[in-house]
Amino acid sequence: MDEVDQALGENGALAQFLNGFRPRSGQIQLARQVTQALDDGATLIAEAGTGIGKTFAYLVPALLSGKNVLISTGTRHLQDQIFHSDIPRLAEALGLPCRAELLKGRSNYLCRLRQAQAQPYDGAEAEKLHQIKLWSTQTSSGDLAELSSLRDQDPIRAKITSTNENCLGAQCPEYEECFVVRARARAQDAQLVVVNHHLLCADLALKDDGFGELLPEMDAVVIDEAHQFADVLAQFFGFGLSARQSRELGKDIVAAADVFGDMPVLKDLAATLVDGIAQLQSCFPFSRQRLEMSDLEGDQEFTAALDRIAASLDQLQGVLAEQAGRGPELANVWRRTATLLSRLRRWRDGDADELVRWAERQVAGFALQAIPLDVAPAMDIARGRQPGAWILTSATLSVAGEFRHFIERLGLADARTLEIDSPFDYARNARLLLPRDLAEPNERHYSQQLIQLGKSLIDASQGGCFWLCTSQRAVEEYAYALRQWGEYLVLEQGQQERSRLLEDFRRDAHAILVGTSSFWEGVDVRGGALRLVIIDRLPFASPDDPVLKARAAQLKSEGRNPFFEHQIPQAVLTLKQGAGRLIRDMDDKGVLVLGDARVRKKRYGQSFLDSLPPMSQIDSTEQACAFLREIRP
Repeated sequence: MDEVDQALGENGALAQFLNGFRPRSGQIQLARQVTQALDDGATLIAEAGTGIGKTFAYLVPALLSGKNVLISTGTRHLQDQIFHSDIPRLAEALGLPCRAELLKGRSNYLCRLRQAQAQPYDGAEAEKLHQIKLWSTQTSSGDLAELSSLRDQDPIRAKITSTNENCLGAQCPEYEECFVVRARARAQDAQLVVVNHHLLCADLALKDDGFGELLPEMDAVVIDEAHQFADVLAQFFGFGLSARQSRELGKDIVAAADVFGDMPVLKDLAATLVDGIAQLQSCFPFSRQRLEMSDLEGDQEFTAALDRIAASLDQLQGVLAEQAGRGPELANVWRRTATLLSRLRRWRDGDADELVRWAERQVAGFALQAIPLDVAPAMDIARGRQPGAWILTSATLSVAGEFRHFIERLGLADARTLEIDSPFDYARNARLLLPRDLAEPNERHYSQQLIQLGKSLIDASQGGCFWLCTSQRAVEEYAYALRQWGEYLVLEQGQQERSRLLEDFRRDAHAILVGTSSFWEGVDVRGGALRLVIIDRLPFASPDDPVLKARAAQLKSEGRNPFFEHQIPQAVLTLKQGAGRLIRDMDDKGVLVLGDARVRKKRYGQSFLDSLPPMSQIDSTEQACAFLREIRP
């Protein structure tokens, strides 16, 4: 404990070595509790308000302990920051040697085999492939993040990376030179291994068939951005079957058959599978994204299409079982066919008390999805496969000071809890505007009233605004209205990549960024560039969501109130994330606007207000505008 205090204290190693480091009592308090949990092998749930410096608060104890610690983050951006910046700086400041490794999912690494096989779509892709080939001779990691010119959504990424489905594993001719294999081998001997939630949960669920288990057993696990963890855990302990997977399987079966040239039956069966996928896709109405089992079970056309796909997969599995020994390509498609058939049967026949099942229309097809209704058993498995200390931390884990919702969802009744408030002076630097006389969100003139209110505030602040919405339709409506107004640059989610939108927002200083879910969290705009955040509605999940419906039914069967015990806590945590975009540093100032009158009129509204930082509450637009004029650049 003394080592932690000395490292993080006023005259400690970090204060002496790191420019700009300031000791914070909350950071030291959190670091002490992390140290105790590491020593005891305990589970700690810690909410650390913005500005505490929680990353250093768990990295310093991890480094000083000498234990092998797995660190999991919610985003690749934070993952890269911790590995490339935070760990090296701290290790040097503390004078400690540290063997750290960075591990990402395989879609982040170049696959040498698929790169060699990639065929360019046009001249532009041919040039990109040429540049990638040059880079591949120089890189030691194969991490595509090194290619700054390669966008996350670039279609060429799918051509040069592998998936769990198409990876040939140890049978690949490039296995010894595989970047994924090398990264995982290095991780076996590391003291700190930095991953993201998706990779950790894939490993815990033993879903990565290409190489078996990915991660070594560690002494402790740190889950940063832990508010996301339950949803990711549910995703990986569930399963899915998509049109894309099925089409790619059909294409790869044809390619494998072409290698030998004597299996026309495989091509015919693959064509039947693809026809079945097209037939099933035609059953999905474009107007509805998700369809519940109750919508589907009586649909004879849907059932017939499922029967056709199942029969095709069953026949393919039989033929491929006889041919799989002829080569790795055939063995691979045989395994994938068996997996898809198993998932389809389980999706159709799954236990409704254990699984939430639905189908959803997607841009390029559809997906059949299933996730566990209760993720606490999955968390038990996770802790069993990674025994030792677990530290789960985030700025948003409690609801009005209570951790009950988070604890129950993950089944962590034995956990210690800690809540540390932000050191920021919210009362002086921020205002929370709860507008008077604004209609409720479902009333006729609500959006027009909010737009007029927003324009007044944006004029007072001269831009620098995040307009956060709860739906893509609202994004389009408000972005259109603000663009028609024509006073400031309007950046709309969906028109560019997220990173480009943020870059443009920071550069302009007077812009308005209108976005939905991906801008409610993980976005860090410090300084005067962001001084106004407008949230249109309380972020309740859609009542038509099949997962929400299933959880509500479960709580009702237990005699509990799903609205107050599930929907409100989930919405509160989401709102806390959105509100957290406003003040990101000691000197930041701004106004947060909650445009949903229910927060004042409904009895549950106080739960939302009690969970927000202690901003000075006002209900006067004039007061808000005056404050914005004071703080604008």
